[in-house]
Amino acid sequence: MAVVAVGVLLSFTGPSTATDSVGGVTAARSGSAVSLIPWSTLDKHGQRVVTGGATPDTIRVYAGLHSGPDPRSRADLAVDELDRVGAFDRDVLVVAVPTGSGWVDEAALSEVDARLGRRAATVSVQYSDSPSWLAYLTERDRALDATSTLLTAITDRLSHRPIDQRPDVVVYGQSLGAWAARAALDAAPPHVRSAVCGTVSVGPPPSRSPGPSPVPDTVVSNASDPVPTWSPSTIVDPPRRDSRVRTDSPVPPWFPVLSFASATADLILATGAPAGHGHRYGPEQGAAIVDQTADGCGNSPRAAS
Repeated sequence: MAVVAVGVLLSFTGPSTATDSVGGVTAARSGSAVSLIPWSTLDKHGQRVVTGGATPDTIRVYAGLHSGPDPRSRADLAVDELDRVGAFDRDVLVVAVPTGSGWVDEAALSEVDARLGRRAATVSVQYSDSPSWLAYLTERDRALDATSTLLTAITDRLSHRPIDQRPDVVVYGQSLGAWAARAALDAAPPHVRSAVCGTVSVGPPPSRSPGPSPVPDTVVSNASDPVPTWSPSTIVDPPRRDSRVRTDSPVPPWFPVLSFASATADLILATGAPAGHGHRYGPEQGAAIVDQTADGCGNSPRAAS
């Protein structure tokens, strides 16, 4: 039962394929005719990121799994691309950690575009093209390595800029992406943590670390989402629920064995709910990203300037 449950955990899509057409991507995005990252190296998820949204001139950088041979080369390429498009001159840089398949929720990116427009830039680096459930089972180390490498590359590049000319960095992730973001920051050295304004964790699975987040963290989670609390341990112990969850439905009482079986069944339908319920989220993700920097970045160099 546990294997079947995790088989649907975090699974929005399966392996992805790419198309050959550049398709009108603007110069502010990866995959364009002038981009350092060729369109042909982006799978369908990367192509959707760079062609998505209502404002195609906003900055979106995406390095696909085939854009470089290893996490370091993909991270360095993404940072060079951020330089090319002027992303480090923006007020906010969103590091959007994909799910295992490389998917990034357009609802979050579109809301950031709508609220911040040309004040913001987003960057994502793919670490797998496996279905997310399989990546969660077998490739969490790859997710952690890719996220850590990208954050280090960004921090190193920002260190060459004056303190008052660095964007506020917000790390956003949904599902496995949220797990990887938290794990990377847990393991990060102090100079990397200090460059990050905060995180937005959407529908996060149980954390690898029981302690508090090392940077300010906003959790976006539906009470009806079984992913954040699903664990075999709930067969005999009540789940630990984050106090910041959105109460979109009553929380059922816990019963040994029965509650675990019920939550396992809920996983199968969790992504079929409308946005705002189950394991589906909407523009509130982007709003949370923007809110992280609304009053300045409390632990960033910019806030002290």
